[in-house]
Amino acid sequence: MDNLPLLELFTRLRKAGLPLGVDDYQAVLKALQAGYGIENKTALARLCRTLWVKSKQDKQLFDYHFEQIIVPPPELLNASILTASSASTTEKSTKENTQEEAEKSFQISDYLSFLKNYFIPAGIFILLFVIAVRIWRSNRVPIFTSRPVTQVLQGKKYEYNIKARDFNKGDAITIEVVSCPDWLTFNSNKNGTATLSGIEKSNIKDSKDEIDSPFGDLLDRLVKEPKKYPVELRVTDNHGATSKQSFVIKVANENQSIREEFSIWLLLVYNFIFIIIVAIVELTSKNKNTISDEVHTINNADQNSQPPKPEEIKSNDSQSETLGNTSDKIKATETEQKISPPETVKPLNRFIQISEYPPLTRRQMKQSWRYLRRMLREGVPTELDVEATVDSISKQGVLLEPVIVPRRVNRSKLLLLLDLDGSMMPFQNLSNQLAETARKGGRLENTDIYYFHNCPIDYLYRDRYYQMAEKIDDALTCPSSHYTAALLFSDAGAARGGLNPERVEVTAQFLEQLKQQVRNIAWLNPMPRYRWFGTTAGQIARFVPMFELSRQGLHNAIAVLRGQSGHFGASEF
Repeated sequence: MDNLPLLELFTRLRKAGLPLGVDDYQAVLKALQAGYGIENKTALARLCRTLWVKSKQDKQLFDYHFEQIIVPPPELLNASILTASSASTTEKSTKENTQEEAEKSFQISDYLSFLKNYFIPAGIFILLFVIAVRIWRSNRVPIFTSRPVTQVLQGKKYEYNIKARDFNKGDAITIEVVSCPDWLTFNSNKNGTATLSGIEKSNIKDSKDEIDSPFGDLLDRLVKEPKKYPVELRVTDNHGATSKQSFVIKVANENQSIREEFSIWLLLVYNFIFIIIVAIVELTSKNKNTISDEVHTINNADQNSQPPKPEEIKSNDSQSETLGNTSDKIKATETEQKISPPETVKPLNRFIQISEYPPLTRRQMKQSWRYLRRMLREGVPTELDVEATVDSISKQGVLLEPVIVPRRVNRSKLLLLLDLDGSMMPFQNLSNQLAETARKGGRLENTDIYYFHNCPIDYLYRDRYYQMAEKIDDALTCPSSHYTAALLFSDAGAARGGLNPERVEVTAQFLEQLKQQVRNIAWLNPMPRYRWFGTTAGQIARFVPMFELSRQGLHNAIAVLRGQSGHFGASEF
């Protein structure tokens, strides 16, 4: 084994870390047997690189060990292709033994590959074929193919033609009765068919009084239940395989048919009566509405046609002349009032459907965001400063040059961090309103909105589905941090009323990192202030100005973001 070709090189490369196995070494031996890589040292190196090297690092390791180990000249390599290594080219007996061992190893590998590629699939196919043949030749259970007759009229003949089948061709089957009533007779035809017939004659009444007066004892006859007779059949083949068929024969009489017809007619009568009652109720309600409308119309007409009071008839001669000229117009308006239909008063809706959140409306949010604007004069002077120009004229006595100043530019930027899901699910509508009003109604230079869950850890997310992730360091890096203010919106654990020291520590670390990147920080909490005591929110309020969600709370938060003093009551916790 020590004299196998390239064994020392193969061993050193494996120790150096190359992912080589026995298959890789056998591949090189087969290539050498086929005549590849035996011309010179360069051809041998090219062959080994092709089969063993997978990366640039592997190539460097291979070149280093190949130059150290493969020292003999190329003439000796051709003699040691299959029988010896580069260090033992002089001993012929050792070469022959090594060659025999290599040939044996190749014969074993060829035999194993032959078993793998041909013999094993053929054996599996033959095994499956034998199993399928045995299953096909196995005895199958015979079955009944006919559907039993389960009802017979009292005093009438009952007949059931029995049929059975066996899927194994050539098997004889036998049908027999396991249990049946005495009035039934079984006849077997011995060809897979049989007949079960008979007449049920119990409790047959021939009284003419019942036929002549069918309504005399109707209820008693309807209450009676039909008789039931259990039947069980069995079919057996010549191998002993059996199957059974069990059913119950119900004896029906004329009373049962009467009961069914009576129930159907009774259901129809009930439906007809119900429809008539509903129609009568609708007609009466319509008549009441029309009568009330007519009374209302008559009352309006009577009020319009009442005679004037005596005080209204008295007037001056001058007024009578004026009224005489306008009498035609008054009559025309009166006739129009009589002809026009009465006005219907619409019922007042006591409930108003709104989409606003009760503590804070959209309009109030937009107004609060506008207080965050930071107007600065920057850029090229393009606007006339009227006050400075007038002051210059008053000092110099003449207009020499107007005073031009740069335009006012809003440099305020907002970083809005919103907590989603979990305990913040009830406040999802409010968070959407805050984001929408800040982006569209705030009139700020730039508004960046990020989302997180419970507390920011490693990543912030651009979307509310946590798909567009950004590292916290990248999200907080902004060129104009002097004009950027950060507002966080979260319950900080106050909704569930628990105290989580780990969450307090992680949030404190994030706030410390955030203070180094932005100008000012504030926190909005949708839970009332009295719910913060003894919770994670009460501990976080010690590190950042925290305000409860209200109009005054948002004003105080905006004041803190502008750099003004805001009372947030951290000492209370």
